Amino acid sequence: MEYVNARKGLGRLFTGTVFQIISRAMIEVSFLIMLIMNRIQIKDAEISFTNDMVAIVLMIMGLGVALIAFILNFIGVCKASKDEKSFKGALAFIIIGVIVSFVSTALYDHRFFSIVLSVGSVICQFMVYQFIFNGIYDMSEKKGDEKLKNLSEKSVMPVMIAFILAAVITFVALLLEVGHEALYNSILTGAVVPVVMIVAYAFVLRTVDAARCAA
Repeated sequence: MEYVNARKGLGRLFTGTVFQIISRAMIEVSFLIMLIMNRIQIKDAEISFTNDMVAIVLMIMGLGVALIAFILNFIGVCKASKDEKSFKGALAFIIIGVIVSFVSTALYDHRFFSIVLSVGSVICQFMVYQFIFNGIYDMSEKKGDEKLKNLSEKSVMPVMIAFILAAVITFVALLLEVGHEALYNSILTGAVVPVVMIVAYAFVLRTVDAARCAA
């Protein structure tokens, strides 16, 4: 049986995940630029203004890329769910996740709420991929594709571990923020968490790509 809609949907999910990685990198770099500028306290107003503008533009571009990723992921799941209903569960968490992410970014100056929402965003992202893995598993089971079935099953654990680590690190960053250790907080959320998430995204991309090719 050919899963034409699933193939097209998984293709969009693959592209959407790539855009998610790019968006996350752009937003985190913009945060780090603002932090560094605040820490070194540049006296030259022109240089300071230029750096602030670079950070703001980068953040706006990152949010734009995040919107594209959201649209691609949403369309991808809708498309894939036409052939395999198990994918539908990801839709609610895609919507909730993007809302939480945008609010978290908007509340950056209120770091306590921003980081709490960031933890929520991490949980939503994991649930999206959990449902996608479930959809791939069910699809591969119907197709009798044991290789894809095993891949989707084995991908869940490393992705779960990566997301749990990201949530824990973000929570630790919250404690440091409460203790007024803003620099360490930003290093954790701006450098360590993205590295952990890249590991998770690598497993997601590998599994989605394999499912797209097998559909």
